[in-house]
Amino acid sequence: MANSDGHFTVNSAKRLMFNRAAVTNGWVMNWKGWAPLKCKILAWRASLDRLPTKMELIKRGVPLQHAMCTFCNSEDETLLHLFTGCPFSDEIWSRIQH
Repeated sequence: MANSDGHFTVNSAKRLMFNRAAVTNGWVMNWKGWAPLKCKILAWRASLDRLPTKMELIKRGVPLQHAMCTFCNSEDETLLHLFTGCPFSDEIWSRIQH
């Protein structure tokens, strides 16, 4: 990761990293804004489907008794279910919205 002079710089490494991420991912996170960093990281990891839901943990070989949602116990705990399908999360989103 050398610049045009043949010297390594952090800036050239950062530029290379972000250029590759933009090409492979297609989604760019704007790290400036009003949301706390942990919320931004959660959104970024969710966009990559890299949150440790029960279904993802089972895919990775983590031994769990079941994959049912901890909150509602009606469906498998997936990213989509946790953020949009679970009645518990639906209540949270409705309270945040108002």
